[in-house]
Amino acid sequence: MRIQQRSVAVTLVVLVLVAPLHAADRPKEQTRVKDLRALVAHPEPEYPDAALEQLLEGDGVFRVVFDAATGAATSVTVEKSTGHALLDDAGKKALMRWRCKPRELSAMAVPFSFRLTDPEGRSYVEKMRAARRFATYSPMPTTPTGLWRSYYRGGYGVYRMIVDPNTGRVVEVKVVDTSSSARIDDAAIKAFRQWRFRPHTVTSVTVPARL
Repeated sequence: MRIQQRSVAVTLVVLVLVAPLHAADRPKEQTRVKDLRALVAHPEPEYPDAALEQLLEGDGVFRVVFDAATGAATSVTVEKSTGHALLDDAGKKALMRWRCKPRELSAMAVPFSFRLTDPEGRSYVEKMRAARRFATYSPMPTTPTGLWRSYYRGGYGVYRMIVDPNTGRVVEVKVVDTSSSARIDDAAIKAFRQWRFRPHTVTSVTVPARL
């Protein structure tokens, strides 16, 4: 299962491992994944806005324990941290909403890979860092209210900021490649209009964004 966020979407890649079930009266702990047929609900993590702001990426492994009678997740532990508490918390929060068929599983190891990528799977972190090189204030767009974003779904767009070289203020934001959502494009434009740069450094800056 590939993760992405969107982007923000960024892409993000999710691998879920489950082992074949063995014939037994009690549920087994799964350490390899062939499919998700034992699961009845497995929502993906959301990429936290604060993690996007900081351009955080990371790979982690989580262990989710299920209640045998109900199949509901009862606890989640981090077996291998992503390296960032924000991403670890996002993974744990999502896994606490997972459910399996009653008496099918006792626990499962789940690796998540949080990546900020474009629709072709290429990281845009370096592009964003380059865009921020001369910035003195550079807030990232946040997801519009009411729009759900997973760590591998979402709208990806490219925007060009026109900068007044004398003041460093953004005077216009143009949509170079639309996200296909007017609300997401508007949110990106609103955020990028707030950027500020050191005077006499840039006249335009092109940035990607996934919400």
